Amino acid sequence: MSRLGNKHKGKRTLDRNAVERLSPQTNWEHQQAVNAWLRRNTADKDKTAIFFTLKFHRKNNDGFGKAGISETYASKLVSKWLNRLDRELATKREVARGCRIERVVFKHKGFSGENLHWHGVLLTAEDADLLLSKCERYWQQERVSGWVDAKRSQFEIARHNYSVSAYAAHEVYKLGVEDSWSLEHTNMPNNGLSIAKQEAEQRRQRTLELREMRLKHEQSSFI
Repeated sequence: MSRLGNKHKGKRTLDRNAVERLSPQTNWEHQQAVNAWLRRNTADKDKTAIFFTLKFHRKNNDGFGKAGISETYASKLVSKWLNRLDRELATKREVARGCRIERVVFKHKGFSGENLHWHGVLLTAEDADLLLSKCERYWQQERVSGWVDAKRSQFEIARHNYSVSAYAAHEVYKLGVEDSWSLEHTNMPNNGLSIAKQEAEQRRQRTLELREMRLKHEQSSFI
């Protein structure tokens, strides 16, 4: 198989996977779209941002090195932690109706690709210091699972809402918006999430169209 496509009777046929591989800036365009959305939706001077990093342990795996927590279980622990914070500001019924703390949350895997953790930002108009203390305490309490690394986790009140939000999203370029943006944990008003995803997908489609045009042009030289 060639780098650009499949060889068939002396001609190169269009390989959709090759088109994807020839689009290294696709995820970067996703990153730009997400950053633009964050700039529009998190730079609210009337709300305080609490930046958080949620870390997990790696455990010995019966003599076969160390194994990390599964993404499914880690995601459930993050959901449980966020739900407890939501219940500080709303009743159970209100939380079920979607009355939750505004936040953006992103999954990361680090340089190794195996360091699973989450970065995110809580936006609140309430007592930020009180919420910060509860963030720390509730995550500490999740240590009973045996996986939560409270010592390496981080919680702090941010000076600039957008800057920490952009940092929380900085692995979109590597993982892609679908894998990195933890939509099940994010809560923002004004349907902004779907708009951001649409913008990213439109950029991606434009990139693919350009790559296809280029491949078709190159194929013509082999006819």
